[in-house]
Amino acid sequence: MTFVLRYGVNHSDAEDLVQRIFVIALGRGDDSEPLNDAGHWLRAVALRVLHQHYRWRRVRRAAAWLLELTWAADHNNELTPEREASASESLEQVRGVLSRMTIKLRDALVLLDVEGMAPSEAARVLGVPRNTLRSRHRLARDEFKRLWTQRRKA
Repeated sequence: MTFVLRYGVNHSDAEDLVQRIFVIALGRGDDSEPLNDAGHWLRAVALRVLHQHYRWRRVRRAAAWLLELTWAADHNNELTPEREASASESLEQVRGVLSRMTIKLRDALVLLDVEGMAPSEAARVLGVPRNTLRSRHRLARDEFKRLWTQRRKA
């Protein structure tokens, strides 16, 4: 569930997506090919389900975890109405930036920066060479910074 939530899916959709992931995984569990690493395989299934989810939804959502991992995590005090309004506005801005990123770049950014996966592990999950993932990660960071700056100027 946490993996799905870290992709910016809201809680109500996350439960449905997790259920869909496990239904697909159970349906493919009868394959004759033995699994070397079930965790990576399940993450790859989850990524395909998440990509499908984002393809069919026009409004892309980022969950509160992203805001908490940015500037709001530094505030240990309770949220005042003013801070809550500011946090809500910032969350909308982050949602807008993430929604404008390509799937490949968003995958690299989330898996490496948010999930904290090693590049080799994330490359296996995405099914790409390690150097390709590193390149996408660099491009994702640059793209996020560019879109964030562009949003501020608008």
